[in-house]
Amino acid sequence: MGPLGSYFRNERRTLGSTVTLLRRRRAVAPGAVAMPYVRAQRALLLTFGGVSVVESIAFSLARFPPGVHVLLWLADGYTVLFTLGLLSATITRPHTVSDEELRIRLGWYLDVRVPMSKIGSFRHEKKTHDAGGYLRFSGHEFRLVLDAETNVVAELTEPVEFTRPLGKTASASVIAFYADDPAAAAKACREALSRHTSAA
Repeated sequence: MGPLGSYFRNERRTLGSTVTLLRRRRAVAPGAVAMPYVRAQRALLLTFGGVSVVESIAFSLARFPPGVHVLLWLADGYTVLFTLGLLSATITRPHTVSDEELRIRLGWYLDVRVPMSKIGSFRHEKKTHDAGGYLRFSGHEFRLVLDAETNVVAELTEPVEFTRPLGKTASASVIAFYADDPAAAAKACREALSRHTSAA
């Protein structure tokens, strides 16, 4: 699938996430521990959605031709629905860890699956980053930055490959990510790694 196909697939799945949330479903496998990251996104997304609603009301009071009003309502309506979808996706698709694998997610846009057999250690390490994109690459390290922060680090014993949001492939042997409760997330990861090592 090319970049355009990946983009529209992610958009469609994101829009459907609100329905998933209303049905109280979460993409957490049996036996896995969820590590939410919604706190970093919630305020921004709710603010953005609120601004879109206010903007729509303001435009409805303006003296535009009917056709322009329809286009503006459609654009603002889509923006609100998509914002709700983004928020819902962060809730229903948290990071997870089990005895078999670590999954680092960003809604429907990213799903990095790391077999526990390729992980050497976890640590709780808060790091503040400069403004920029969510996905950062530096040599062999991949950082999923939310709210300008990462706070859990997974050191791998060998690189893993994963698919970026628009379909390109990347690899990393160090993965840093954000969790709402980094101490609990790092603890759950270390315990899962310990169980995996003991069972091996």
